[in-house]
Amino acid sequence: MIATGESQSASRMMTYVNAVHPIADVFDGFMIHSRGISGSSLRQAPLGQISTPRPTFIRGDLNVPVFVVQAEDDVIRSNTEIRQPDTSQFRMWELAGTSHIGSYILSAGPRDPADGTGTALMFDFMRNPQSVGCDKPVNSGPHWLLLQAAFDSLDTWVRGGGAPPTADPLAAESTSPTVLARDAIGNALGGVRSPHVDVPIARIDGLNSGLGFCGLFGSTTPLTDVELAALYPTAADFITPWTASVNAAISAGFILPVDGPALIAAAQASGIGA
Repeated sequence: MIATGESQSASRMMTYVNAVHPIADVFDGFMIHSRGISGSSLRQAPLGQISTPRPTFIRGDLNVPVFVVQAEDDVIRSNTEIRQPDTSQFRMWELAGTSHIGSYILSAGPRDPADGTGTALMFDFMRNPQSVGCDKPVNSGPHWLLLQAAFDSLDTWVRGGGAPPTADPLAAESTSPTVLARDAIGNALGGVRSPHVDVPIARIDGLNSGLGFCGLFGSTTPLTDVELAALYPTAADFITPWTASVNAAISAGFILPVDGPALIAAAQASGIGA
């Protein structure tokens, strides 16, 4: 039995892992998804405040696995100070080219029948990004694909089948405040990699602004036709490295084999380089 919490619920889950699990011992593993700097308070008004440390780390004496997965902007907001080394019971992935909330949550996910059409729609969002009234169009990165691989790895881990693969953290130019290192296009360096950032057709990142939750939506900036033509003069110049990157991510354990064919088919049908 696996417990998971995302965003605000990740803060609750951190406190549960550190303070309750050692006593209750109910769950076989934990997924903490898009956490902040600190766990939620153990007690608050009107009973009197009992806060958790800032930053909050996952205790190292747990008897079950804990997997922390962070989008780009989660890393920027929570800073690099929450990073912990991987152990036999702890993993942390930082996902390049992703945001706390993106087009998969807002649009593609709720209508994805898991037959490849959702993957094709998300590919199209890199070329024709979704606008929801923020200062920039919404992130169309592979957050959902990488998270699926993480959940699959955690399931294997809690069943005794071995720990998930390790991953480099996102590269940072500075840590106070956190500024991520980026390539010439603007995509993040380091972290869990995907063809979306290694064979780019857009800048996809965790940065956006505007009203409401816009700061959580990340952004997509499609490459121009001129930029695409310079990078990929022929269809093979795009499809071949994209396919190789998909297969590399599968081999590394960051994308599930079942998701590979749809990613490759989307690139083949894109017309890029034609």
